[in-house]
Amino acid sequence: MKRFLERTWVATLVMVIIVVAFDAVVAEPIWIAKFGIAALLTSPPVWWWLIARRTRPGIITGAWAGAVIGAGTQLLFDLPQWIWYFAIHGTNGLRQEGGLVFIAVASITLTYAWVAALLCGGAGALIVLFQGQREGSALVGLES
Repeated sequence: MKRFLERTWVATLVMVIIVVAFDAVVAEPIWIAKFGIAALLTSPPVWWWLIARRTRPGIITGAWAGAVIGAGTQLLFDLPQWIWYFAIHGTNGLRQEGGLVFIAVASITLTYAWVAALLCGGAGALIVLFQGQREGSALVGLES
């Protein structure tokens, strides 16, 4: 557990800061805590699985891990609701009264997920780059 925390805390802290700052700009204040919690839940296991377990993680893998974390923070709480909506209503639910609202909300959420994936992906690549330089292997793992 100590090794897990040692290898994931920097990425988790950076991802939480990015996600909270992004959502402070685009979302209402009540949702900022929701996305911060989502970042705390998704960052450590994803970073551990894709980056921290490896001896020489690549920059591209760092970008991929950051993008997964960024998109995951935006979709963690909404995706189960969407699956439930389609399980109950099927595609006919989109033709009913609330269908346009659902499409609008889903489109906005997916746009936020895309932007968060880009921001966190860039941060993930930089984290891997800087951690690699600190450990003595500059430009570590350009080959992913």
